[in-house]
Amino acid sequence: MSEDLAAQLENSARYSPFVWAVSRVVLPNRTGQWDFSERKWQINILEDTFPRICSEKSAQVGLTTIFICKALWFMDYRSVRVIWTLPRQDDVSEFVQTTFTPLMSKSPALIKHVGRGQGDPKSVRITKYRDSYIYFQESSVEPRMTPADLLAQDEIDRSNPDYLDSYVGRLEDSPYKVHYRFSTPTIPNFGIDAIFHNESDQRYWMVKCSHCNHFQNLKWDANLMMDADGQPYYGCEKCRGILSPDEIINGEYVAMSPEKTKDVHGYHVTGMMMPISKPPAYMFQRSQNMILKNFYNILLGETFEASSLRFDSGTILSNVFDPDEAPYDRQSSAKGATYMGVDQKGRGDLHVVIAQVTPNNATGKEVLRIIHAEEIGHRAGRDTWKRLHELMRLYNIRFCVHDATPNLHPAGAFRERHIGKVALKFDGPERSDLFSYDERTGKLLLSRTMNFDGLLDDVKNGLWRFWGVRQPLAPVLAEIVAHCGNNKRDEVERKKRDGSITTVGVWRRTGADDFAHAWAYCRAAFMVRPANRMQVTLIGEARRREQLEESVEYEESVVWPGLMVRVKKKKSGAKIA
Repeated sequence: MSEDLAAQLENSARYSPFVWAVSRVVLPNRTGQWDFSERKWQINILEDTFPRICSEKSAQVGLTTIFICKALWFMDYRSVRVIWTLPRQDDVSEFVQTTFTPLMSKSPALIKHVGRGQGDPKSVRITKYRDSYIYFQESSVEPRMTPADLLAQDEIDRSNPDYLDSYVGRLEDSPYKVHYRFSTPTIPNFGIDAIFHNESDQRYWMVKCSHCNHFQNLKWDANLMMDADGQPYYGCEKCRGILSPDEIINGEYVAMSPEKTKDVHGYHVTGMMMPISKPPAYMFQRSQNMILKNFYNILLGETFEASSLRFDSGTILSNVFDPDEAPYDRQSSAKGATYMGVDQKGRGDLHVVIAQVTPNNATGKEVLRIIHAEEIGHRAGRDTWKRLHELMRLYNIRFCVHDATPNLHPAGAFRERHIGKVALKFDGPERSDLFSYDERTGKLLLSRTMNFDGLLDDVKNGLWRFWGVRQPLAPVLAEIVAHCGNNKRDEVERKKRDGSITTVGVWRRTGADDFAHAWAYCRAAFMVRPANRMQVTLIGEARRREQLEESVEYEESVVWPGLMVRVKKKKSGAKIA
């Protein structure tokens, strides 16, 4: 290569991450070569030097390599610090060993600039490149106090949302403030899906149909079609003409929300954009063999929410009003046992839901009916816990479950004033089937997943009712419904003690959900009270000490249709430490 050509290439690489990558990076694959023949869309993302970029993507499309190259290009011409986050510690180790290190070691133009001196870092989590540093950190723990000029957050849907936000603060003192976020999505309006749709300009790969000139972004439900022989193909959503691989490959990114281009550049990537390596027949076969949610998340880069697990307005409102029944009158109806759930926020704002055991006029069976709900605290202009004391008295609350955090002291004082009637809720084990309540301390360990699963099942089974009528719905009841809809059920992987991976259910918060928690705590209050003066334990839990074998007797009590709780109480004359 002549000196002039080398100088021109170097000058181009300084301003083009694309030129820099193809001229310096040897990929750790079979050939080591870059191949954009099927992935021209990668060039758009690689060339984009805007400081704020996000991507909602399918898995195994090479996007992590693209962002690694963008970060290294950024480090090559500046003295900066880069933080790269992954969900778990194991993810960090695996990523460094199988992706980052092979890419660096196979690229002579890069490896010669990796710091190997006596004073350079030796940890796999820190690499010095020229005069810059890249830190690989897990986002499942509080971030270290490391300033950053570029923050790349990988697989954010599997990361802790609270810690992800904390990492952003590491960019505050940087003059660059480069922020990349990319992930395979999970559920609607959560994680990368919320960022892509709410913050970015939403760039989709638009494909032009050669038959009718219609432009469209590829969607599985709209573009996957079957020919006369039952063979799958990608067709135009307008004329059903075949979209050839060349037409798909030669599409272009178009922003659906161009007014947000100044904020965040967002790129959507679906497996349908690679019609040669992942042809329609392959994708269709995978859709038949995979769990549907995994297919949408992993291969399509789309969110998925099972209709049976939606806690939305349709599910709630179709089950909480009695058909052909006069509106429930909270003033004149017979009084039954009342229960209260209280959720609290940072400044002491409380959300309260009160329910009463009442007969269902249609069936004669008892149901729990919400008879009062309100928000109290700073924004409502009320003395928070003074009002809570009033509600205890006005509604003759039999039992209350109060969120213990973040304001533990006033919550504890409230319990002390109503000993035997108030439990302080703390987060229990994620996979617990039930809850654990200690009346001596008033401490209730409650699994968020278990409680919301149970509440959703109760609503579907007609065990809850609202007051009033469906139309028009009381404003506070409408707010409860909206808050429930902001919780989405998902599944995540968790490592067990033996090192194996298991899948557990979780509820994700996608918006304000305070009244949803208050309702769930009200349900928990009802569950606790039938076992009052006893300690409720998890079904199947091993006895903690051998001497309990003779000092404890077990009774099974049905406290709600379909729910069996095992409780333990002291035998006559026995002592339980």
